Amino acid sequence: TPDRWAPNAEGGRHSAFTMVGGGFGPVDSNGYGVSYRFSAPNLICAHVSSKRSASNTDSTRFVGKITTALNMMRAVFDRIEAVNRQKAHSSMGSDTPTGNVKTLKQL
Repeated sequence: TPDRWAPNAEGGRHSAFTMVGGGFGPVDSNGYGVSYRFSAPNLICAHVSSKRSASNTDSTRFVGKITTALNMMRAVFDRIEAVNRQKAHSSMGSDTPTGNVKTLKQL
């Protein structure tokens, strides 16, 4: 079980949230053991293990692949959020057809 602090997505450290401990060992001699938890609103901690005797596994490489995939997913969600903000900003006030707006005095 590792007793080091895991870096967050920005490369910094959140000592209060990211202590990685515990986890699962590989179920198969040629596989991985993986556990994860959501440690903070924007932070996922993972524990990856594999047997050094297995020539087809590499925990460091696997963690890199997981990190790449999560960063790609984050970029997609960030882009969706940016597009939605842009749509919301550009449509403000355009829902009301011209000429149909009445002031309180006209009612």
